[in-house]
Amino acid sequence: MNTLRHRGLHRTLALVSLPAALAVSLACGADAAVPPATPAAAQSIPSDAVLRNFEISGDFILLIDGKEQPKAEVYFSETARSFLLIASEFPSPILITAATQSVDTVDLMKVAKQATGTIDLLADAVMQPAGKYAVDGPNIAFTYSGKQLRVSPRPYLLGKHTGAELLAHSPAYVRKANAYTPDAAILKRLKAQKEPVRILTFFGSWCPHCSAHVPLLLKVEQGLAGSKIQFEYLGMPKGPAFGEVPEAKQYKIDGVPTAILFVGGKEIGRIPNSQWSNPEVALDLQLNGPKTAK
Repeated sequence: MNTLRHRGLHRTLALVSLPAALAVSLACGADAAVPPATPAAAQSIPSDAVLRNFEISGDFILLIDGKEQPKAEVYFSETARSFLLIASEFPSPILITAATQSVDTVDLMKVAKQATGTIDLLADAVMQPAGKYAVDGPNIAFTYSGKQLRVSPRPYLLGKHTGAELLAHSPAYVRKANAYTPDAAILKRLKAQKEPVRILTFFGSWCPHCSAHVPLLLKVEQGLAGSKIQFEYLGMPKGPAFGEVPEAKQYKIDGVPTAILFVGGKEIGRIPNSQWSNPEVALDLQLNGPKTAK
């Protein structure tokens, strides 16, 4: 099996628990609005050598006094092995550091968004101690300003969903979809498709390869709005339950992401592993053949 594909029962990058994510390197991505912060270049102050490359994560959520904060932004840095929390409910970003199990606040003006969409702390940022965090099962818990804060793994997205629901579930998918530009000529050709096409995509919200590639298909779907091509997504569970999903048995799905094309109710092809980096190309090949596809 191609290593770009995530096997149903085997994961190359395990997300066992949130504390484990702090203890070892973990890559997560995403997008959401970062509060205004003057870029490091504009301030002529370099980024910190360690506290940098924070990427917004779609794998975790923030709860305050037991309530999920959907607009809160949870960032993770492999370089620093730290989380950075930004939410309107508190005035300063909160830094959670594994090495010291510490919780600190940092001046928002020392948080700089980079052109890549990641954020760095500036080299002159001063941390204000705010206590220590406790490990509570798969969660990290601590008290701040009299409130109980908890960072927890985001629940898996299971069952049938629309593309819009996938984007609403994961800020990582939003950022990656926004960063992708499908081939305009191919989209135009696909929009001219006269016969209805159904695309059923099996994915795992826990799967890093799905996180890397499914957002690209979501961007293609947006570009094909109003066409004869319709998209459906089926969120798969992790572990042994993967193989028990009826549709997985029906279509012999043994790994994700897998996208199946149907015309007239019959399967005509699937997006191969090698073509997930440009899904519109794969669709064009299946529907129009190699002579017209790039």
